[in-house]
Amino acid sequence: MSEDDDGLTREQFRWLVFASVGIGVLLLVTILGLTAASYAWGANDPGDPVADFTVETIDRDGGVAANITHAGGDSVSPTSIVIEVDGERRGTWGELGGEGPGIVSLGNQLVLSDVTTGDRIVIYWTGGDGEPTAFGSGTVESGSGSD
Repeated sequence: MSEDDDGLTREQFRWLVFASVGIGVLLLVTILGLTAASYAWGANDPGDPVADFTVETIDRDGGVAANITHAGGDSVSPTSIVIEVDGERRGTWGELGGEGPGIVSLGNQLVLSDVTTGDRIVIYWTGGDGEPTAFGSGTVESGSGSD
């Protein structure tokens, strides 16, 4: 090869090809390894559902009731939605007779009659790995709801 020739020698070309292939294989193995690890660690799990529930007071003659409404987010099984009043488990959405017998979705309601003013109501999901996920909460208030 002459000094004026700026081309690669055959050996330099081979090294360039081997280095390029080696870098490509390394990148491929890294991507596959990260993808496999993300599945193993649950990064691609759909995870816990995300839903929002509201609690409103219903004023009644001689007392109050609580109207719990699915206000948005994911639809959820009625057997995995738990209602708690002042720290005491009252039952699941299905056990307490809430709307949506197969699935609880936007607009479905549950009315709790056995509450009093000042009761704290918490709605949570228990269908996951044992840790409950809060969906909403509210306090029963006198004179603040509908009839």
